[in-house]
Amino acid sequence: MLRDHWFKHGDQKSDVRVGAIFRHAMSGNAVETAKVVEVGRDSLGIPHVTYDLKVEKGRLAAYEERRTLGLESFKSRFEETVRD
Repeated sequence: MLRDHWFKHGDQKSDVRVGAIFRHAMSGNAVETAKVVEVGRDSLGIPHVTYDLKVEKGRLAAYEERRTLGLESFKSRFEETVRD
């Protein structure tokens, strides 16, 4: 499996896999929650994460959309694992 290839070196975020959920607390009491939909490489071989993003802020209606980030950018942004 490609995921095993990416995390051979004992990376702490080896739990970036389909179905895992991560959180990022933002300023202003906003929270981003990301549910991983796909982990794979693009045509240039660069690993990416496709995820469903939900943004919640106080009493405002939640905002949801699907996004894609490079694996390293995703790991930098979403450091808190909610469920793996």
